[in-house]
Amino acid sequence: MKNFILSILIVLSGFFYYTDFQTNEQNTLTENNIKLKVNYSASKTIDSDLNFFDIFINNLIVGLILSVFGFLSGGLITVVVLFWNGYILSIIYGFATKLLNYQEILYYSKHIPLEFLAFLLLSSIGFKGFLFYKKTYTQKKPDLERIPKIKEFILPIALLFIASIIETL
Repeated sequence: MKNFILSILIVLSGFFYYTDFQTNEQNTLTENNIKLKVNYSASKTIDSDLNFFDIFINNLIVGLILSVFGFLSGGLITVVVLFWNGYILSIIYGFATKLLNYQEILYYSKHIPLEFLAFLLLSSIGFKGFLFYKKTYTQKKPDLERIPKIKEFILPIALLFIASIIETL
C-alpha cells in the first residue's frame, strides 16, 4: 500500500510541476491556439487508425518498464517513468483545455482510470526492488519474498487490456 501511495505522489508531482511552469508560459500557448486547432483536426484521423491491440502492446511495454526494469533498478526507473507520465499528462490536458470543451475531454479520458490504476499497481512492483536490494546488501542474502510473482501481474495486465478496448471506442 505504501508503494501505491508513493506512485500516486510521484505522478502528481510530475503533473503539478508542469502546471506550475505552465502558468508562467500561458501567453505563448494562447498565441499558438490557431495553429494547434488546425493540427488537432488533422491528428484526429491519424489516431483513429490505432486498434486496441496496438494500444495494449504500447501500454504493456510501459507497464513492464515500470515493474520489471523498475525492480531491477531498485525503483529508480519507476520514479522517472511515473514523473514523466505525470508531466506529459499535464501537458496534454493543458492543451486539451484550450482546444476542446470539457465533454470532449471527458470522452477522450474515459479509459484513464483503469489505465492509471494498472500503472500504479505495476509501479508498486517496481518499488519492491529497492527493499529487495536493501535487505540483500544489509543481510548478505537475497530476500526472495520481495521478488515479484506472476500473479501480481495478472490484474494490472487485465486492466490494461480492458482500458485499451475502451480507448478505441
